[in-house]
Amino acid sequence: MTAPCTADTATTESNRADAPRPAGPCQREAARINAEHDAVVGAEREALLHAIKAGELLLAVKRRVGHGAFLPWMEEHCSFTPRCGQRYMALARALGTKYDTVSHLTLSEALALVREPAERPPWLGLKRLTVTLEFESTEAHARYWALLGALHARGDPVPAVLHALECYVESQSFLDASA
Repeated sequence: MTAPCTADTATTESNRADAPRPAGPCQREAARINAEHDAVVGAEREALLHAIKAGELLLAVKRRVGHGAFLPWMEEHCSFTPRCGQRYMALARALGTKYDTVSHLTLSEALALVREPAERPPWLGLKRLTVTLEFESTEAHARYWALLGALHARGDPVPAVLHALECYVESQSFLDASA
């Protein structure tokens, strides 16, 4: 533990930045220390704005270079890791238009906000989920099992169903992107 410069310059938590400070041999140092602290806080907040801007620029380049070419472009032209670039783009997507509402956040606080899912599905984290399927007819029931057979589902049908759904979603997003 260090001793204060002098008894008349020691500060307590009740002192505020705008409160007059007693004069003494350490007053000049205290003013410089507080100025450096203010610069740190300002730099943290400014870092977030720079990260969002970098993310916006990365997203624009990503749209221009096209699918499959962005990561090689980024590795060749950027001085930071692709993971860092992903964080910048996540910040830009989530907070890019909200400069005024995020100006009080530090970069770490904003990244923590972006990482947290907005809403967790109730089944997330469950190791086993039982789903009851109700078919509107015996034909639909037979068609379900025929489709599972066509997907080569054996035993547990879940992996085959998930794979089929992923393929379907992928084909739909491909169709949407080409339209």
